[in-house]
Amino acid sequence: MGGPAQGRLEHLPDPGSGPEAEAQKQQELDTLQNAISHLPADQRLLLKLRFQEGLSLKKIAQLKNLGDSNRAWRHVKGAIDALFAQLHHKNSAE
Repeated sequence: MGGPAQGRLEHLPDPGSGPEAEAQKQQELDTLQNAISHLPADQRLLLKLRFQEGLSLKKIAQLKNLGDSNRAWRHVKGAIDALFAQLHHKNSAE
């Protein structure tokens, strides 16, 4: 295990970190940010609280006065569905 070939493999460049891959990642990020910007403010906030801030559904329910985590999940899921619809719409238009 881990003979001379192993040492050579460790020094190969990561194919996922080249300029083309970075450009692709940036384009995907721009597309995602554009789709998010077209969502209603409340849905943008829900996505930010859940995925950027990492808040639990229970905490989101408390902050947004949604009652419980199940109801918070339904609202977050609605925001996710709306985001996917935005992305689908953009892809269909291209």
